Amino acid sequence: MIGRFSGADGIRGLACLMVLCAHVPGFFFPQIAGYFSGTGKFGVWLFFVLSAFLLTSKFARNGFSFSELVGYAVGRFLRIVPLFLLVVVLYWYFNVAGIATVEDVAKAATFRQGYSHLWTIPVEFKFYFFLPFIAFAFIFVEQRFGAVAVAVFALSLIIVHQLLWPYWLTPENSISTHWYIPSFIFGCYAAVSIEGVGKWLTPRMATGFAIAVAIALLGLSPGGRNVMFAMPLDGWLMDKFIYLSFIWMVFVLALANGQGRIGGWMQSVVLRKLGAWSYSIYLIHWIFYQKLSLLQKGGLYALLAFFGAIAAGAAMYVFIESPIERFRHSLQGKLKQMRPIAA
Repeated sequence: MIGRFSGADGIRGLACLMVLCAHVPGFFFPQIAGYFSGTGKFGVWLFFVLSAFLLTSKFARNGFSFSELVGYAVGRFLRIVPLFLLVVVLYWYFNVAGIATVEDVAKAATFRQGYSHLWTIPVEFKFYFFLPFIAFAFIFVEQRFGAVAVAVFALSLIIVHQLLWPYWLTPENSISTHWYIPSFIFGCYAAVSIEGVGKWLTPRMATGFAIAVAIALLGLSPGGRNVMFAMPLDGWLMDKFIYLSFIWMVFVLALANGQGRIGGWMQSVVLRKLGAWSYSIYLIHWIFYQKLSLLQKGGLYALLAFFGAIAAGAAMYVFIESPIERFRHSLQGKLKQMRPIAA
């Protein structure tokens, strides 16, 4: 099992960049916003797939010992919650994203309601409770029965899921994790399959897959569907997370190891930095977009919001998130030395 994926940080940076770019038209160019409606979810589904992929890969390397599970639980809490709570309070202070009262703060902080783009945080955080069980199942099936069996297992899980919760009934921006389980399943499947895929995947093939994914995303976007197929600019994209997550699974399998020309781009300094800062940027960018769009629409203020969000996210990473991360890794290192108390 591969220990470090050289393209992972850049893929995370790409997901962040897609969200930032997709939200610009809705705030600053309302006349063309319909062409980009819902495309921010391209980045969201990529975040979901990549998160499940990396965490499952870690379990595949390190196993499911008591200390590993305790470290995982503590690590996920420290990775997500402190910064999220800080940003919720900032949103309340600046009165953005609909967080205007103390009650709104309480609902957001306890994951009872999603506000604007923050709906994704409860979805992912709540999935962390189930991921070790799903990861264990995938790893067990792959190791015991092989590649074909684990592919059948993943497909079976998605079919059963769809019998229970058909994707076309998914409420828009729901904070209920169960709707989006297929996105995480694709990530788990990629984690146990990438080593086998790597045996036959060439750099040229990796680049070809990445280009195919880009073309598919263009064709699925509202603007692409309208221009190429004369389809209406509607909310068709909002609940297509299964198709998009499958596409992103292919992308992750092709580029997580940094193969090919586009895999090389995923290792660029810019995308890796954006990847490192992505959580802070994702959380904070709404303040800049909303406040500056109220002052003036158009290109100049859009650029100020875009680069201001990146700068603020980078600063938040350096001064707040990074110290929390250092503490998290230090604590996880100590927890790995733990042993369960004998009965």
